[in-house]
Order: sequence, then structure tokens, then C-alpha cells
Amino acid sequence: MTRYAATMMMTILLATVALAAGCQAPAYVLSNVLPRPKIPAVFEPPDQPTVVLVDDPHHLLPNVQLVSLIAGRAGDDLKENDVISQVVPHTLVADLRAREADFGRWPIDHVGKNVGAKQVIYVLIEGYDMLETDTSAIYRPTAAVRVKIIDVATGRRLFPQSDSLGYPVTVQKYYRDAHDVGVGDNAIMARQLADRVGEDIALLFYEHKQREVGSGFQD
Repeated sequence: MTRYAATMMMTILLATVALAAGCQAPAYVLSNVLPRPKIPAVFEPPDQPTVVLVDDPHHLLPNVQLVSLIAGRAGDDLKENDVISQVVPHTLVADLRAREADFGRWPIDHVGKNVGAKQVIYVLIEGYDMLETDTSAIYRPTAAVRVKIIDVATGRRLFPQSDSLGYPVTVQKYYRDAHDVGVGDNAIMARQLADRVGEDIALLFYEHKQREVGSGFQD
């Protein structure tokens, strides 16, 4: 018997035993016994001063604080994983947005210049829903964004090269019966979704392990 076959037999045995103990255990066993494959970066951006600009022109986010949460998580992850050495604080963008009446009409590269960045990771919010669209009984927090990187000096789009609208990213969290959701839970889930959006934006730009089985359903 090969080593792989032996590992698979042991995994199946452990998962079968775990199934009798509870429905969450098999996913835990499978994700911890079998090695998770690595996912390559979709694009490797230049390591230069970078700002994350989150744009919500249609006011789809439940509150404006989520803009900062998404930008902050993406920037922090990029820095912690040695993708970008210098991430310009997203608070500088927030200050500009509050101070400049015509900020919404500024070109992306113009925003970058005004905060001292060399490139901008631009995130367009296209969807942000807590409930499933075909029913009001199930919570399934879902976000859809478009991501692109703009070189500040030239205004040229570095990423993606094939889609001027930006690279699509869809994030879905766990299912949950609406009857079990309290008054404050909706705000908590909205923040959890924003945090995952920021994480998944950063994951586009560095090699990482595949997410554990069931991680989107248990938070």
C-alpha cells in the first residue's frame, strides 16, 4: 500500500468516526489531515507606496465605517505578507473625501497623488447584501467588488490588463436562519463580511493556502 493510499484510508476512518461525534468534525479532520493546496497570486504588484481606495458610489454599504474596514484590512494584509512595504494610511483618503466637495469626481491617480502614493488599489463596491435575494428567511452575507491597480505617475492601469472594469471578487459568508438573528447581529455580520472582503482583496496579490473547509460558515 502506498503512503498516499494509507493516508487516505486513515483520513476516511477519522472522518467517519468524527461524523458520529458531530457535523462540524469531518470538515475539521479533512482540513487538518489533508494538505491544503497553495493558490498563486493573480498578480504581483510593484512594491511601492500604495493606497487602498474603496469606492461606494451607489451607497451599497450599510455604513461608511465599512469603507475604512475594507481598506484597512486589505492594506494590513498586504504589508504583513511582504507584498507592499509602505501602505499609505487609508485615513488620508477619508480626510480628503470629507474635505473636498468634488472628491467623487477625482480621477483615481489624482487621489493617489494627493496622499503620496505611487499606485492605487481601487476597489469598487458592486453589491453588498445580507439576505438571499430570493428569500427573506436566510441570511447569506454576500459582497461583490471590482479591483484594479492604477499607476499614479502615468494613470495607466496595471491590473487587470484584460478588463477595464476591474477584476471581479465575490465574497460569501455563512448561511443563517433569519429567525435566529438578533437586532445587533446584522451589524456584526456586515462588519465580518467587510473584513473578509478586505482579506480576499489582499489574497489576489500573494500566494496563499486554500481556505479551510467550512471557514465561511463558522465565525
